[in-house]
Amino acid sequence: MQPPGACGGCLTVGYLVPMPVKYEGRLVQSAPRRRGGVVRASALRPDRTPAPYGAPWTAWRIGMPHIGVAFGPPGVGKSTLVNLLAVSAAHRVPVLVVAAEEGHAGTLSDRLKRCGLDDTAAHRLTVSDARNLAELADDVRELPRDCVIIVDSLTELRCKPETLAELLAGHSWWCTQHVTTGGAPRGGLEASHLADIVVEVCKGGIATPRKNRWGVMDELSVFDQMEAA
Repeated sequence: MQPPGACGGCLTVGYLVPMPVKYEGRLVQSAPRRRGGVVRASALRPDRTPAPYGAPWTAWRIGMPHIGVAFGPPGVGKSTLVNLLAVSAAHRVPVLVVAAEEGHAGTLSDRLKRCGLDDTAAHRLTVSDARNLAELADDVRELPRDCVIIVDSLTELRCKPETLAELLAGHSWWCTQHVTTGGAPRGGLEASHLADIVVEVCKGGIATPRKNRWGVMDELSVFDQMEAA
């Protein structure tokens, strides 16, 4: 007698082949992921306490549709940079953070809080756990045109920059991008070519603008900005 699900049309959890703990050196989930969709940032704060108010970090060209890219190696502050931008922008316009790497995890909640998320920003800031283009398309379908979209990261979303730009046309959006061992953006320079603003984030959280179609931007320390939030 064959076990339940052996026909392939009615697989049960008990007969699914376990996923590996790691694949190509990266941690993977050991069970099918259940999507949370889009939730308000306030729902990610378990204690429901507002983050402290602080001087908002100035969002670049928030009133004009634009594309921004922040690239750099792991752990230097790329995600912190774009989350600072998200919190600042959410004081004025709707913002969607596409947390392709972290989803609705506590790590993102803690980072948003450190970036100065208060009740005003939390009301306008929503978080998507989309991890592919199809899921993202569902989440952005009803967004207002003035919504700023933060994709963290383009590398994790695994799509071409041109395809993402087509999906998010009419919105201002930023993405983070990992780099190769040689320091070049992983996946090529297509995102940088499309972008109006390109920022390289280096060790120590130093964010250096490499391109800005609207003028000169000063270098800044990501973590100093976070402490000021």
